[in-house]
Amino acid sequence: MHRGRTYLWLAGLLILVSLPARFASLNASLWTDEAWVANSLLEPSLHDVFFTKAWTQSSPPLFLLLERWAIAALGSSEAALRMLPLAAALAGLVLATMAWRHWLSPLAALLSLTLLCSNYYVVKYGQQVKQYGADFFVSALLLVLVGRYIESRARGRLVALLAAGAAGMFLSYITVFWLVTLLISAALPRNADASQPPGLSRFQWRRMAGAGCVLGSVLTLVYLVFIRPNRTAALIHDFQSSYLDLHHPLTALQRLISTIGTLLVPLAGPFSAIAGSAAAALAAYAAVRAIAGSRAGEQRCLMVALSGALPLACALGAGALGLYPVLDFPRMLLFALPSTALLLGESADVLLISSIHSRAHQTGLRVTVVGTCVVAVVASQVSFLRYPRPAEENRSAMAFVKSRLDPGDLLFVHGGMYEQFKYYRTALGFHPEHIYIGNKQWPCCATGDREEATSTSVKDFESDLLEAARRAKGHGLWLLFPAGSMGHWSALFREKIQAASMVLLGGGCQRASRRLFGQTLVESYSCR
Repeated sequence: MHRGRTYLWLAGLLILVSLPARFASLNASLWTDEAWVANSLLEPSLHDVFFTKAWTQSSPPLFLLLERWAIAALGSSEAALRMLPLAAALAGLVLATMAWRHWLSPLAALLSLTLLCSNYYVVKYGQQVKQYGADFFVSALLLVLVGRYIESRARGRLVALLAAGAAGMFLSYITVFWLVTLLISAALPRNADASQPPGLSRFQWRRMAGAGCVLGSVLTLVYLVFIRPNRTAALIHDFQSSYLDLHHPLTALQRLISTIGTLLVPLAGPFSAIAGSAAAALAAYAAVRAIAGSRAGEQRCLMVALSGALPLACALGAGALGLYPVLDFPRMLLFALPSTALLLGESADVLLISSIHSRAHQTGLRVTVVGTCVVAVVASQVSFLRYPRPAEENRSAMAFVKSRLDPGDLLFVHGGMYEQFKYYRTALGFHPEHIYIGNKQWPCCATGDREEATSTSVKDFESDLLEAARRAKGHGLWLLFPAGSMGHWSALFREKIQAASMVLLGGGCQRASRRLFGQTLVESYSCR
């Protein structure tokens, strides 16, 4: 296989085959986290976009600003809101493809690309109204720019790399994991082929210090203006269990490997842990080999060390310091996939591809790898499209309630459904006269704007329901609930939601109907 045209044709084919599932969900209902971002984007002032009243703003300012421009141009439908993240994720795929083309063999590069094209989290979260697609894009962009600078050490390429790092912090907060890579890149000798005595020259120190001042100033600005005001105690508490606990290193390592496995091979049950262990071992091997080779001046090893190993090491360090959740939430590690794929591709090159010298065996390997890559991406598409995971079908649920709610009926909105209700009542023009916004049994985040919280006197979820039943006497009572059957909140919601009918029966309400809309539940009651 030639390094040039054939690789690009095959890479383009893999990306093209991976598109259907990315576009299939563009019009799907917004789920909880997306609704938070969407509602903040629809606020009248930029201040309320960057510092939302409902909870805390975790999305970077440039991402939010670009989304506002997209809304102005395309409207505020689900598909319009998702166009920017989708474009960022697809651009990230293309950029990573170009980067691997220069540093890996064509077969290893195709294997790395297949890992991303068939990955559930890249497909699902790379097109959601969150910053994950931008995280993925920034990592892929820096992967390309670091590699281009290592190749030539041209001053213009260093300026482009540092400018991308500075702008990247406004678009994606995970850019901070690349800052050490950028500083070391700035300190590299200008001539890639020249021998150099140990240590840094005065010129290299000055150049690294200058880069540090620029990047440090931008980081300070971003932190003081956008991150610190949104870094609340409640947010830190919510992620507390997802930081690396170095007091229990074996448990932390086990959970980290499990998260890596879930990220790389999602929905595979016990096999995910095995895959995580294998991937961690292969990535560690490639990292150690790259660090050793970079000290000997090998450009490829330097690239793998700076763009593969170092950003991941910085992310793990942030997890150990309680600054970034690296456990339990694979979607928050989307940024790590380009670097991880580079390390795994390097391992494949060293351990498998370069060890086969027979021409017949090389031909067989090419056919096997290309066939495996195509089959893997096609199979992932079939899986995504034919067996989608249950999601919150909030638009359908709200449209159903709107079509059946009588003027005197009361709509009870669970705290975990408030942001979705807020978005869809505007999108559907649905403005019921009697609304009860629940405060209780929502353990996280937004509980609704305080002016809309219906009762602050209730002490528990049951009291919330009984108060709603009292207000609905003589009329119908409709409940908009998270289904609680699976997903992040299921363990907390399931028992309470299942017991709601018995609680309301005690309040004089008899259930009339119950209907599931994916992970959204709608129930109606007749209250005496």
